[in-house]
Amino acid sequence: MQEIGIHLNISNEDYRAHPAISKSGLDQINRSPAHYKAWLEEPPKETPATMFGTAFHMAILQPDLFKERYMQNPGIDRRTKAGKAEWDDIMKRGITVLSDDDFKAIEGMHDSVMAHPIAKQLIEEGKHELSGIWLHPEFNVLVKCRPDIWHEEKGVIADLKTTTDARIEPFGKSSFYYRYDVQAAYYRDIWYNLTGSPVFAFLFIAVEKDPPYAVRLYNVPAHVMACGRQEYRRDLATFGVCLRSGVWPAYPQDIAELELPKWARQGL
Repeated sequence: MQEIGIHLNISNEDYRAHPAISKSGLDQINRSPAHYKAWLEEPPKETPATMFGTAFHMAILQPDLFKERYMQNPGIDRRTKAGKAEWDDIMKRGITVLSDDDFKAIEGMHDSVMAHPIAKQLIEEGKHELSGIWLHPEFNVLVKCRPDIWHEEKGVIADLKTTTDARIEPFGKSSFYYRYDVQAAYYRDIWYNLTGSPVFAFLFIAVEKDPPYAVRLYNVPAHVMACGRQEYRRDLATFGVCLRSGVWPAYPQDIAELELPKWARQGL
């Protein structure tokens, strides 16, 4: 088990296996402690979307490792003996074969990100895939985060996000649904307490997954950060209680009033 502090060389697999709670874990706690427990005991299987996201992140942040672990579909005819042997060799080397469409998209997204002057500077000058582990003194629980990019000189944390639409309103909706405000506040507070260095800004680098692979950067303002902090603190308090009691409840057992979404109530 890794000690409290910032670590340079923890693999993504080892980071996920560490018992400290991540932002993804907090998302499950926010749904219910029972969902968190089930998620922890039986982690969800990778989907095409999560596999694509992992490959894209590696292409940007760890390009040499991307070249080792991924390749474009070589068009091997696996019906032949030679083709089957070639394919088996690729699999033995642990290489993930990407479809032509996915490989082309990742190349296009990579080029768009690196053509953005601010994103390019952050990526080239910042440190990537550092892992932070901290004991939160108020809730007495281990917490962890893994910023995509940490630019110490500028005091900036940046995180890559793939999206279908990087415009302000659509990305704002995605940010609310996926609780990006919680991530920003959680990471910012853990990082500040581990480094003692001020985090002046938390930026999301939003990259569209379809041509022209447009890029938009978003700063998380103070009022959004405050909302995220309130959310993660509530989740951590719940997590701490469940961890000490060993009781992981699901939804409340009362009868709730059915509510329609706001958009469906307009005009009623």
